[in-house]
Amino acid sequence: MGAAAGWVLLALLPVAGGQTTPPSGCGKDLSSLYYNLCDLSAAWGIVLEAVASLGVVTSFVLTIVLVASLPFVQEPQKKSLVATQVFFLLGTFGLFCLTFDFIVGPDFSTCTSRRFLFGVLFGICFSCLLAHAVALNFLARRNQGPRGWVTLAVALLLTLVEVIINAEWLIITVARQEGGSPDPCRLEDADFVMALIYVMFLLVAAFGTAWPALCGRYGRWRKHSAFILATTSLSMAIWVAWTAMYLYGNQHAGEKPGWDDPTLAIALVCPNKGDFSYTGGP
Repeated sequence: MGAAAGWVLLALLPVAGGQTTPPSGCGKDLSSLYYNLCDLSAAWGIVLEAVASLGVVTSFVLTIVLVASLPFVQEPQKKSLVATQVFFLLGTFGLFCLTFDFIVGPDFSTCTSRRFLFGVLFGICFSCLLAHAVALNFLARRNQGPRGWVTLAVALLLTLVEVIINAEWLIITVARQEGGSPDPCRLEDADFVMALIYVMFLLVAAFGTAWPALCGRYGRWRKHSAFILATTSLSMAIWVAWTAMYLYGNQHAGEKPGWDDPTLAIALVCPNKGDFSYTGGP
């Protein structure tokens, strides 16, 4: 369904380039940077804005519900995983918020935050999935997992690696530009995708680590592993789709670079709808 929604949204993309007058639905005093938020002739921005807003509210509510339900959780094993789940939901919340960064037009601040936060926020989510999957393997075999702070620390350390990678990549690629002032918006598509290799590794590792938990002695943990497998499977399918579209599909369709920002915005929204299945497991 996520891939189908992506194609529907891409069908709504604007066919025209730059505009000299405010489009229908936008005020005269509004900066052209924000036209996609209100342009009725370019429905992709409004649709993604609505979906992202729903995701922001949903992830916030789920976080509150998860924290509020903590006193009612009787099993210490499940309670120890709540901190990692909250961290995961915070990453999901950030991804939905980042969608607005790809809807508005590019400038120095939006391009910088796009390049840095895209990988970091996905890194948070996939690190939590991987750390949780590791804990489930202990629980499925011994019914006793690592302490909650250990699982959270693993997720934080895995995320820190992506933070360092993105910070160095952003500094190096901007500093090496020749002529004129540094512009983070000048970026090759392949460079953007290559910078996400570590994030892809986290996703694949979480998928692979969740499988052994299905064969553990304590079958009550299999459901939790199944939720992680469902989440990572959907995420991998969507990542393959948006990467192919971003690198090859847009150029083949003759809509490059006009479709690049919508493609990345859809990539932020679609996987996160599937990520909510993870929060329903533990």
